[in-house]
Amino acid sequence: MVEGRSGQSLFDTQGKRLYLNELERRKFRDAISKQKCPSKQAFCLTIFYSGCRPSEITNLRKEHIDFTQKTIVIRTLKQRGACRMRFLSLPPKLLSRLKKLTQSLKPEDLVWNFSRSTAWRIVKKSMAEAKIEGPQATSKGLRHSFATSHSCLGVPLPKVQRWMGHENFNNTAIYIDVVGDEERKLASRIWLKEDL
Repeated sequence: MVEGRSGQSLFDTQGKRLYLNELERRKFRDAISKQKCPSKQAFCLTIFYSGCRPSEITNLRKEHIDFTQKTIVIRTLKQRGACRMRFLSLPPKLLSRLKKLTQSLKPEDLVWNFSRSTAWRIVKKSMAEAKIEGPQATSKGLRHSFATSHSCLGVPLPKVQRWMGHENFNNTAIYIDVVGDEERKLASRIWLKEDL
């Protein structure tokens, strides 16, 4: 297992990835689009586009969605009792779905009334429908893939740190430790244009 200074890793003890690669993210996104329940579909899409933990998303209230600014406000968990909020941008189509989903709710109402274990099961079922197997086929794998995808796109790590809600930068630094196509894309930035 390759560990960062925080003791966290993107690989398990057998060296298997704990994050979805680019192809798996597409497969997951396609599987979500076939989801028949609008509420579960919006839930999975919100995790997919925000990189949040399912338990953070299940705490989302209608008043935490700013349709004008196209953001959601998430209370960051795992902050040792501190109450820290983070603002995350979402795509317009997802915001339209959330608007429909919440139109009859009061501002203080939760958008989803799922328990944490139900939320995990919804993601796990979507992974199975996308035919994604392995240790990465979890909500945490989806969260990790959000960060690795942004890292591969060249988003500055302090920005990824803020989006992920990490207090310690070392927790974010693990997202530069990617393999396969993602690593090849990063490495290719310094390759010469012509063949050697």
